[in-house]
Amino acid sequence: MAATVTEYCTNVSDDVSSDMDELWDWTCGQFEDADKMSSPLQGATMKFLASLLKPKRSKHRQVF
Repeated sequence: MAATVTEYCTNVSDDVSSDMDELWDWTCGQFEDADKMSSPLQGATMKFLASLLKPKRSKHRQVF
């Protein structure tokens, strides 16, 4: 079921950059458990959130 939902979301989401696609292809070729790492769908989600929230850099850098 999760694979079906992921496939649907990937198909209807905005495409990620070709660099992110290239990185994902490399990751899949290097690691058997690539599905546990960042995916194109996760990248598209982060891209969407950044465009929605429009984060700004803070003038004061906090280090934790």
